[in-house]
Amino acid sequence: MEAPTRVYTISPGAPFLATLADALLEGRVIPGWPERGDPLALAEATIFLPTRRAARAFATLLAERVGAGAVLLPRLMPLGDVDAAEEAALFDALRGGLDDPALPPEAPETQRRLELARLVLAWARQVDRAILKLDENEPLLVPSSPADALGLAADLGSLIDTLSIHGKTFEDVHKLVPDRFDPYWDITRRFLAIAAEAWPENARQNGVMDAALRRHQVLTAEAERLLRDRPDAPMVVAGSTGSMPATAALIGAVARLPRGAVVLPGLDLRLDEPSWRRIPPDGADAGHPGHPQALLSRLIGELRVPRAAVGELGRPAPALEARERFLSEALRPAETTDLWAAEAGRLPSGLAAEALAGIAVVEAADDREEAQAIAVALRHALEDPQATAALITPDRTLAERVCAELKRWDIPLDDSAGQPLGRTGPGVLARLTAEAAAEDFAAAHLLALLDHPLCRLGLPRTAVLRGRSALEIGVLRGPVLPRGLEALAAAMERAEIANNDAEKRKRMPGARKRLHAADWQAARDVVAALRQAFAGFQPASGAVDLVALVGAHQAALEAIGQPAPEEGGGAFADPAGEELLALFDEATQRPVSGIEGRFSDYPAFFSGLMSGRVARRPDVGHPRLRIWGLLEARLLTADLVVLGGLDEKTWPPEARSDAFLNRPMRQELGLPSPERRIGQTAHDFVQAMGARRVILTRALKRGGDPTVQSRMLQRMQAVAGKEVWKDCRERGERLLALARLLDRPAAVAPARRPRPKPPADKLPTRLSVTEIETLVRDPYSIYAKHVLRLDPLDDLAAEPSAAVKGVLIHEVIGRFAKAFPKELPGDVASVLLAYGREEFAQTPELRDRPDVVAFWWPRFERMAAYLGDWERRRRAGGLAVEAEIGGKLAMMLADGSTFELTGRADRIELLRAGGFAIVDFKTGAMPGVKEVRVGFSPQLTLEAAMAKRGAFQNVPAGLRTEELLYVKLSGAAEAGQERSIADPKQPFDVDELAEEHLENLQKLLADYRAGERAFLSRPHPKFAKRYAPYDHLARVREWSLAGAEGEEG
Repeated sequence: MEAPTRVYTISPGAPFLATLADALLEGRVIPGWPERGDPLALAEATIFLPTRRAARAFATLLAERVGAGAVLLPRLMPLGDVDAAEEAALFDALRGGLDDPALPPEAPETQRRLELARLVLAWARQVDRAILKLDENEPLLVPSSPADALGLAADLGSLIDTLSIHGKTFEDVHKLVPDRFDPYWDITRRFLAIAAEAWPENARQNGVMDAALRRHQVLTAEAERLLRDRPDAPMVVAGSTGSMPATAALIGAVARLPRGAVVLPGLDLRLDEPSWRRIPPDGADAGHPGHPQALLSRLIGELRVPRAAVGELGRPAPALEARERFLSEALRPAETTDLWAAEAGRLPSGLAAEALAGIAVVEAADDREEAQAIAVALRHALEDPQATAALITPDRTLAERVCAELKRWDIPLDDSAGQPLGRTGPGVLARLTAEAAAEDFAAAHLLALLDHPLCRLGLPRTAVLRGRSALEIGVLRGPVLPRGLEALAAAMERAEIANNDAEKRKRMPGARKRLHAADWQAARDVVAALRQAFAGFQPASGAVDLVALVGAHQAALEAIGQPAPEEGGGAFADPAGEELLALFDEATQRPVSGIEGRFSDYPAFFSGLMSGRVARRPDVGHPRLRIWGLLEARLLTADLVVLGGLDEKTWPPEARSDAFLNRPMRQELGLPSPERRIGQTAHDFVQAMGARRVILTRALKRGGDPTVQSRMLQRMQAVAGKEVWKDCRERGERLLALARLLDRPAAVAPARRPRPKPPADKLPTRLSVTEIETLVRDPYSIYAKHVLRLDPLDDLAAEPSAAVKGVLIHEVIGRFAKAFPKELPGDVASVLLAYGREEFAQTPELRDRPDVVAFWWPRFERMAAYLGDWERRRRAGGLAVEAEIGGKLAMMLADGSTFELTGRADRIELLRAGGFAIVDFKTGAMPGVKEVRVGFSPQLTLEAAMAKRGAFQNVPAGLRTEELLYVKLSGAAEAGQERSIADPKQPFDVDELAEEHLENLQKLLADYRAGERAFLSRPHPKFAKRYAPYDHLARVREWSLAGAEGEEG
């Protein structure tokens, strides 16, 4: 005779584990057991719980309740009740007692994904649009890279597992009628032939089988054994929803044992019967698989237990009982929501307010503000020395943000759901290592690798950082270098030689001048260690075996993460490092051939291997604070519970069909619908709402994208009514107000335009004429460069700029003028072109850039043609030319100090009639005549004043300034253009203008030395450059947007 079925439930408002422990010890779960006073009575039982965390908590509760005597606790087994993970965790827990040695071992998941990816790529290479007979406008959905193939292999593996878990085969898939579906079904059917034929054969050859299939067979066999042998030992399954068939079968077998029992989590006994019947007991697509009770409805149907026959082990306090009724009403099936308006289904007056009395609803502007509000709530909970608090969320990014926010109060907290391996320290280091190699050690990727704190290279970390800084400042900042570590070593050698050259040091940025021999030695050590680490892991041309690269990648990573002998730790010292090593071991244990691609495909391929893997750390956080995922939170509770991420696509998750079977196909096969996961997460929501105090949070924007409020919140809002929901929102607003104060300063003083007045002895005593122009337009830049001695750094791996082009063209023109100061050659353009070829070849920025040369050279040819004509016209009257000539002029200022003005004239022409002209060549914009006349572009006028005083060699003193001329050389359709500093409408004498500008300069310098003028930032915005290298230091955007004071000050 079959024993009576013992199926119970515990209300969400009652603490599940505590209620279970009390009922168990009182003999209300299995009558007559345990026998009081027998210290061995509990030990004969086996109790299954959803998670290891729940099992540990239950053991603690039992130990507290049995007293101080010596008692052996029951065998506690974690189930892991969530889809495929349920059977995996259950099988792991029961491996010692249930394993079948006759079955082949499990295929490692990484190995299976690689094998399936190889098959996918082989199939993709054979696919042809003509074979598939697709319309030419339809996309061809086949993997385009090894990383795509790896992702498709993961989807294929999930399909294999789903079929195995639900007792289906690929033969069932192929029985579906193709004519009922679109042409893509034929692609799917052909693709699934890979799994139906090639993969099982591969598994047999390797002596393994799918882990899900193996677990399913073992658990099914165990359920059959329990039904057959009917052991008399007490056995309880508590807290499981039986989401997987094998687990549900095992639960059913336990329920029918002589001393077996099942305790369900939060079965809704209040929902009216017509609404309950809308939830299908078979869990098919019909009905509401997304309802919180869908899985429990199916489970009690399989147990053949009417809902009315399920016993209650515990009831909550009245307020929480009201909340339970409220949630049952709010989440009822859509077809019966009309009862909300009917008298019979309307909630009693005041019940909604009572149910939501301890609820706060937080609607943050974005996910950052949401995390801050949660952190404030958790921190506030700690004010009660006995209180506990927990954040429950499926959003791991939100969990990380909350952990980061809590650090401001030195509160350590870790996410118990773990962290994706690819976002842990070792995972990021592995990715940076792969990217550095794939990019052939381009500057940005190399520096990112060296910046990682786990990058040790067998050297002290301080030595790595010193070498990294020397490499950046001394080698990598400036023209882009050829790729590769060999080229880097050669460039470093050239840079060190240049650093020791006194002449070249004059033109170096200050940061590079400050590098010492020890810095260069540190850089050499780092480069040598990199070359050794990457010896077997460097880019190769053509197709490479990506799986074979995994081993080389591991060897490089181990060398990179190797700490110095005197330092501990290392890249693989923590659980994340161990998980990464396990991944490498799985990928290289039985190498898979046939996955080929370019070396540049490897980083994405390896990231695909890491996807889905999670690194978990032991609990090291605050003893009264927790962050739980939905699985980890099952059956656990806290005084304050925060439910975070309550937006559609987060909680609940998006219902997605898999890559191969659409909804009608899944329905015909009898597979669960995509909404089943929604139902499971909705049940988790209801269970978590059983806490005394609950905070519900969401973000209006997540990741920058607008969100939609979770359907659970929408329904609660609809049933609660405006006033009750408004109260919940107001409680949440108080939290948001506190969160917004976290980063708000007590007072915000508007930034003011800087106006430094350094002492006279700190002022520069020497400036060039171009720097004088900067002094007039933006005095703060002179202050930053010459008083603070801050030199702007070159860009990292800079592309050849307009400045490089300008220097090159000036070199060509200067060489030509020096070679032919009086008489011109027969073909001026040909000589210029010859000089141009030499300069293009010798310019470091263009040495290895044929692409840039190909773009610039045609423009230079047009410039040369223009200059040929221009030179002949210019020299027709007879003149002598002095080119690229430097000069300096010492001036006595009003305070008796000496100031030296320097300049380098592009060209000074000594005219036959006496006097001179100064020509300046521009490859960019030319100043306007008004700019020159009012003194904002005083370069030529000051050079003229210097020339009159004999400041330039070979230019006699006392000559008159006859002309100041700009020549713009662009090489465009109009290759060149002249602009003489003259105004026919309002004529002026350029010689007098030069004298006036020199006199104004002397007064300006005297004012600065006397402290009567400040070094303002951009005092004349209209005439300032669009961007200056010191604008960020002067905080220009802050005070200019704030409407700071006017031009002078």
